[in-house]
Amino acid sequence: MDMKTNEGPADRIIRGVVGVLLLFLAMYLYNIWSIIPVVFAIALIFTSVSGYCGLYKLLDFNTLSEEQREAIDKKRRQMAKKRLRRIKRRRKERRSSRPG
Repeated sequence: MDMKTNEGPADRIIRGVVGVLLLFLAMYLYNIWSIIPVVFAIALIFTSVSGYCGLYKLLDFNTLSEEQREAIDKKRRQMAKKRLRRIKRRRKERRSSRPG
């Protein structure tokens, strides 16, 4: 499953704020119906933190600008290269520390 970021910064902030407000609403209601805002709040907070919305993916919708998308892709490539270098360095260290 391809979970690339498809939410822009403003979208993520709004989702996070609305999610937290829904949690407070659920605490205020505190009855059997409070589960509904809790479920929506968890979904909104998760998508806010991850930057990925499955519904956006289904609708082929994206709130990221082209520049933001390129910056995220560049950052991901840099992180992948860094992880690969770290893995290679650890393998090399393990080989050199083996007895015999």
